[in-house]
Amino acid sequence: MAKLYVFAIGGTGARVIKSLTMLLASGVESHFTEIVPIIIDPDKSGGDLNRTINALNDYQKIQQETGDFEKNHFFKTKITTLSEVISEGNGNPSVIDGFRYEIEGVQSDTFEDFIGYGSLDKSNKYFANLLFSDENLSSNLDVGFKGNPNIGSVVLNQFSKSNAFAAFASNFKSEDSIFIVSSIFGGTGASGFPLILKNIREGKIFTGNDTQGKSHKFLIDAIIGAITVQPYFKVSNNKKSKIDSQGFITKTKAALHYYSRNVTGNRTLNSMYYIGDFETKEYTNVEGGREQKNDAHFIELAAALSIIDFSNASSEFKSVNGKATNQITFKEFGIENETPQIKFTDLSQATNTS
Repeated sequence: MAKLYVFAIGGTGARVIKSLTMLLASGVESHFTEIVPIIIDPDKSGGDLNRTINALNDYQKIQQETGDFEKNHFFKTKITTLSEVISEGNGNPSVIDGFRYEIEGVQSDTFEDFIGYGSLDKSNKYFANLLFSDENLSSNLDVGFKGNPNIGSVVLNQFSKSNAFAAFASNFKSEDSIFIVSSIFGGTGASGFPLILKNIREGKIFTGNDTQGKSHKFLIDAIIGAITVQPYFKVSNNKKSKIDSQGFITKTKAALHYYSRNVTGNRTLNSMYYIGDFETKEYTNVEGGREQKNDAHFIELAAALSIIDFSNASSEFKSVNGKATNQITFKEFGIENETPQIKFTDLSQATNTS
């Protein structure tokens, strides 16, 4: 049974997975009969994150009660945790519990503690000070990276060396595919997307004292799609918060420039989706935790449709030695009628029939 592994990075990634869950519950069909969401977000107590996990758990419970889910119209696609995949294949299923990957060292540490700044010699401290501000170093990591991709790139780089990533690689099959969901205007998604893509394409898995790494050919040549979500909301002014939506566009431009050289420019991706919204709704400025519960947004639903679109087109792509061998596809999402209150009649025919 071919699987689609969906890496959902940061708060936007989790919200898109929630929309995907609703689409699958309503009977929207995917080429893949099994989808494996892997949420990567340091904000363990995040309100949006936990609403998504609850929705995924409820989906699984309903499927279990309905019996032969493949004969159903609703809830037709199977949603599986990585631990369940591992228990069916090779390895210890305890390396990841549920749908969220636990990032070690972020729940109680500052970034300074995480990188072992106190144990560095004078020269390396000077070097660290060039890369990170005092505010960066003293930043708590338990609610994410607060719009700082330079911090996120260091913390999330450990994922490729984790037991969870090793187990994922060991159970990945040639017929499986990967999709990555992230935002481009924050810290977690903007840094996590290129890192995860790079680690997958390298296909090197390090475990224990192994310094050479085991190469996974299926992973290197996987079919990979991704959506990068551009700004679609803004946050209210909050002097206590380090998040400022005034910088969202600047960060987006910088990230797009980097992606053009190191993501799509080097052909490590098969299909790239872009989405955003100039009608930026304002949300309460909450850095993270239980209080961060944003209202659902149409952009998240449309972003979830990109996963369905990719799954139905994935057989058209091919990768060899970590590179796309055919033309990379670039897709954007649009509606027929530009309106702040979207109805079904405002959508394109392709969206209505998907």
